[in-house]
Amino acid sequence: MGNSSAATFGILLFYSLLMFTLPFIAFFATKQYIREHLHVTGFAQTAWSVGASVVVVNVIVFSYVWRAFREPVDPIESESTVGFSGENDKKTD
Repeated sequence: MGNSSAATFGILLFYSLLMFTLPFIAFFATKQYIREHLHVTGFAQTAWSVGASVVVVNVIVFSYVWRAFREPVDPIESESTVGFSGENDKKTD
């Protein structure tokens, strides 16, 4: 159980770091590229940079969810959570 918790924490830390760094990198890289190569400034430059950051955030969230869905289910953990599904709350008359 300790190894599983450490792996889960490691995955969460990895995606948290991605969420903190990649949108900033995308924003400033896009802003610089648009200014230097397309010669666009002002609102249009900021809007495209923000759009790039939003796309990066969505890709990170999608990959995190995708990884979570593809993770194998541990039969021991799934048996221990059966009581939380409401099955044991039925009245027995």
